[in-house]
Amino acid sequence: MDARRPGTGHRGFGLVEILVVLVVLALGGVLLLRYVGSTQKTVEKFQQDRPLANARLMADRASIQFLQAQFAGIPFLYIADGHHRCAAAGRIYQARQGAGQSAFFMSVSFPHHQVRILPY
Repeated sequence: MDARRPGTGHRGFGLVEILVVLVVLALGGVLLLRYVGSTQKTVEKFQQDRPLANARLMADRASIQFLQAQFAGIPFLYIADGHHRCAAAGRIYQARQGAGQSAFFMSVSFPHHQVRILPY
């Protein structure tokens, strides 16, 4: 008996191939469930512990004024990553008309000689 499909010239999937696919899918499902379960536990632990809830700025006014003066002397900054977040922070500042802490958002800066920007 010929195992090829009539008119196609191709052999159909056999029982072994189907079983292999089902086993691979089952193993993938088990691994995915284990990952989701461990991720959920991590998120729950983070929410429960809230390690950043009591974080405070640990700088005196003189240190802050010194840093502001240093950045005031920089004519421009190139934002290599996070430009969408910067734009969103600007929109929040405008919407809140500068109220509260809307004039500030966290960022990090690196000197040009420590950065290498690669093309896409």
